[in-house]
Amino acid sequence: MKRLVLSLILLVSCLAFAGAQTVTERKKYERVSLTVIYIDDPSPDANYTGSISQSVRSFMEQTRLVGPKYNDHTLSTRFVNIDIENYTSENRLMIGNAREAGQILDYINRSDLSRQIVAKWFERRPDGMLSMDLIGQRGLYNASDNDYLTASASQRSFASLKDQGEKLLKLSYLLFVNFSDIKYHEGKEAGTGDYSGLARGYLYKLDWNDSISANFYENLWIGEGDTGDVKEEKRKRFDTTTFPFVFVRNVNTSVAQPMVSLIPNKKPDPEKRTALFNNLYENLMIELDTRVPDFQVRQNLISSKPIGATIGTKEGLYVDQRFFVYENVQKRNQELLKKRRAVIRAKRVADNEKVTVGTTVPSTFYQVAGGKIDHFGMFMEQKNDKGLTITPAVASGPMGGSNLTLTYNLSRSLSKTMKIKTIPTGINFFLDLGLDQGDYLANIPGYYSSEDGESFFFIRGSVGFNKDFYFLKNFHFTPRIGYGLEYTSIFASGTNETYPEGLSAMGDHLLAGGSLSMNLLHNFQLTGGLNYYFSVGNLWLTSGSANLPTPGYRWSYVFPGRQGLTAFAGINILL
Repeated sequence: MKRLVLSLILLVSCLAFAGAQTVTERKKYERVSLTVIYIDDPSPDANYTGSISQSVRSFMEQTRLVGPKYNDHTLSTRFVNIDIENYTSENRLMIGNAREAGQILDYINRSDLSRQIVAKWFERRPDGMLSMDLIGQRGLYNASDNDYLTASASQRSFASLKDQGEKLLKLSYLLFVNFSDIKYHEGKEAGTGDYSGLARGYLYKLDWNDSISANFYENLWIGEGDTGDVKEEKRKRFDTTTFPFVFVRNVNTSVAQPMVSLIPNKKPDPEKRTALFNNLYENLMIELDTRVPDFQVRQNLISSKPIGATIGTKEGLYVDQRFFVYENVQKRNQELLKKRRAVIRAKRVADNEKVTVGTTVPSTFYQVAGGKIDHFGMFMEQKNDKGLTITPAVASGPMGGSNLTLTYNLSRSLSKTMKIKTIPTGINFFLDLGLDQGDYLANIPGYYSSEDGESFFFIRGSVGFNKDFYFLKNFHFTPRIGYGLEYTSIFASGTNETYPEGLSAMGDHLLAGGSLSMNLLHNFQLTGGLNYYFSVGNLWLTSGSANLPTPGYRWSYVFPGRQGLTAFAGINILL
C-alpha cells in the first residue's frame, strides 16, 4: 500500500511538472478558412452499396460542413475520385499512412483544386479579373477589439483592417474526408437497428508565403492599366499555375457496433445513415480542434472578476468548453516560457457574430483548477476535452462494494449541438455500475427462504443526473439523484429441482446523495461522498426467460437492511 501511494505521488508530480513546462511562442488567434472535399473512392469496400453512396453524397451536399468558427471556403467541387485503400474495423490501425497522404497531395498538384481555392479568395471572374473584396471582408470580421482601436488611431483607419485579411491566406486549409466500413446492425426487432462506420480525414494547408504573394501580384494580377494582350497572358498563366499545399496531419474516428446497439432506433433508414455521417464528421472536426494549433482559439483575458474574454459564438464557443490560462514568464537566459496558471470553462457565451466596433460584449468563464487568475498579462488557449469522467470507487454501507461511475457533461453537449448560450454549467448524466457480496437471511415467501443466512452476489446499475458546484478553485461539490436496479441469483441453473433453469431476483431503488472532490491535477481528483438508497416497488423474479408472479415484497424486505446511507471514496479521471 505504501509503495502504491508513493507511486501515485510521483506520477502526479511528474504530470504537474510536465504541464508547467510547456514552451511555445504565443501568437494572435486568426480565423481559419476551411474547404471540405469528399473522397469518392471509385473502388470502395464491399459494404459501400449504391444506397450508401447516394446518402453520403446527399449528406455532403446538404449539410453545412463548415461551422461559424471558420471562414466557409466551400468550392463548386465537393467530390473527387481518388482510389485510396479500403479500411474496415479489422485493419483500421493502418488508416492514414504516409502513402495515402502523398497520394492525395499528388492529386492536389495534378488538379485545379489549388487554383479554385485561390480564385475564390480573390473572387476571380471568367475574364480573369481579381478582387480584394472578400479578403477585406474577412479581415474586418477577423479583427478583435484591440485591432479596431489600433486601426481607429491610425491614418488609414479601417482600410488597414481590410488589408489584414491577406494574412488569412496563410490559414487556408483543405480537408479531405472519407467514410468506410459502413455496416447495418439489426436490433432485437426488425427495423430497430443502426449503422456503424469509420471516417478518416486528411488535412492540407495552402503554403502561401511572401515569394508566392509577390509573384502573384506581379505576374497573375490583372491591373486596370494592363493591355488586352497582357490581360490574356496573365489569365492563361493563372489557369496553368499550381499553388503549393503541404500535408498537416490525418485524423480518424469511428462509431462502433456496441455504441449503436444499446438503444433501439426506429427512425427511417435514411435518417439513421445521416445521423451516422454527422457523428463521424463531427468527431473528425473535434479531433482537428484538439490536434491542430491553428484551430485552437487563443485570447487575452480582459477581466478576472468575473473571468472574461472577448470571444463567443464567432469562435464556436459553447458552455463548459475548457480553456487553459497561461502566463508568460522569462527565465534567467531571457528565454520566454508560458506556464499554465489555471483551468477555466465557459459560463455564458456572448453572441459576437458581427464585425467589431471596439465594444464587444465578453463571454464569462468560471475556474475549475489552478491558482489565482490576474487578467493583466494572462491569456487563455482552447483545450477541448471529451466531457467524460470515469470514477472508480469503493463503497461501504448497506449498498457497498466496488463501484464504477461514468459521467457525461450534458451542458457542453446541449450548448454545442443546440446552440444554447446560457444553459447552466456542470449538468451531467451519470451511469453507476456496482458489484457487492454479502450474507443475508433472505426470505421470499412461496419461493425461497434461508434460515442460516447465505452469501449473495449483487450487480447494481443506476442512472441519473448531477450538478457540479465549484465553490473553491480546486474543490467542487456535486449533488445527485437517480434511479437504479439491483440483481442477484438465488439459484444457479441446474442446482435446484423446483427451478431447473435457475431463479433470479431484481429490485429497484431511488438514490440521492452528493460528493466532494479535490483536484490533484486539473484532470485527476480525489473524491468521496454519500448516497442514500431507497428501495421502491416490488421485486421481480425470473426463471430462465420466464417471468414469475410478483410476490409483492420490496428488495429491502427480502434482503433485510439492503437500503440506506452508503459512503464511497475514489478518484475522478477527466477525459
